[in-house]
Amino acid sequence: MKNLTLTFVFLLLICGMASAQTQVSPNILQWDESSPRPQATLQDAAWIVGQWTGEGLDGTCEEIWAPAYNNHMVGTFRMIKTEKFKFFAFADIAEVDNTLSMRVKHFTYDLKGWENKEGYKEFRLVKVAKNKLYFDGLTMVRIGDNQMEVFMTIKYKEGVIKEEKYSYKKLGTLNTDPSPNSVTSKTK
Repeated sequence: MKNLTLTFVFLLLICGMASAQTQVSPNILQWDESSPRPQATLQDAAWIVGQWTGEGLDGTCEEIWAPAYNNHMVGTFRMIKTEKFKFFAFADIAEVDNTLSMRVKHFTYDLKGWENKEGYKEFRLVKVAKNKLYFDGLTMVRIGDNQMEVFMTIKYKEGVIKEEKYSYKKLGTLNTDPSPNSVTSKTK
C-alpha cells in the first residue's frame, strides 16, 4: 500500500510539472507563474547566431543574432513591407539564475519607442526541447542548419490574439569569438 501511495504522489508531481505551461496555440506555450523556470544556458540558444531573412506579417523580416558574450546574446529585427521599413526591434537573450529570458524593445521606422523609456517586452523561457526554444508567447524552431521558424502570439487592436509565423533562411554566420581582441579594424 505504501508503494502504491508513493507512486500516486509521484504521478501527481509529474502531472503538476507538466502543467507548468499551457499550450495557448499550436506552437506557443504560456508560463504558469507559480512554477519554477527550466534550467538552460546560452549554449541552448547558440544555433540562432547568424543573419536570417524571411517572411512574416505579410512582409520581409530580418534577424541578426550575435554570439554570446558576458551572459548575453544580442539581436536585431527589422520588418520591411511594401519596400518601406515598418519597425525595428533590439533583443537580448540573457542567462539569469540558471535560465534564459529574452527582452525586446520595439521602435517605429523613425526610431520612436513603442514601450516607455525604461520598458521592454519580456519573454521568459518556458521549455527547452531539441532544436526548440519555448519562451512565454514566442517559440523558435530550428529546421536544419539553415532554416528557422519563429512563432509568436500577437494581440491586435481589436483584442484578437493570433499566432503569427515567421519563416527564415540563414544568410550567413557571424564571428563566433565575440571578444574585443577578435575584431579586426583597418584605420589609416
